[in-house]
Amino acid sequence: MKRIYSLLLASVLILSLSVPVCAETAEFPVITSGYTEEGIFYEIHGETFSLRRGDSQFVTRYVTYSGKVTPQAQLSWTETLNGVSYTGTLSLIRQMYDKKENKTYATYAGTLTAQ
Repeated sequence: MKRIYSLLLASVLILSLSVPVCAETAEFPVITSGYTEEGIFYEIHGETFSLRRGDSQFVTRYVTYSGKVTPQAQLSWTETLNGVSYTGTLSLIRQMYDKKENKTYATYAGTLTAQ
């Protein structure tokens, strides 16, 4: 019985680690989209509301690029949350290329400071 629980726990852990980044983008609305300087189309997804007002907010943004792209290590980012403008640098924490869809998925996170 103990072995069955161990196998079940291992299976759950493996499945939770193998969730693709692209699944995360579908969960959040598109914040913005456009083209990079190189002409590559992108969309940025994420929560558009703030859970609390304050001088800074930690955010995670999910970027989808068309084609096989090497995402930047950092993004300068500005957005308005609850009527307050925040700016800061987001760092790349994960990336994945989906060959079937020909899309690159990048996850960025960081702290934005109120202006």
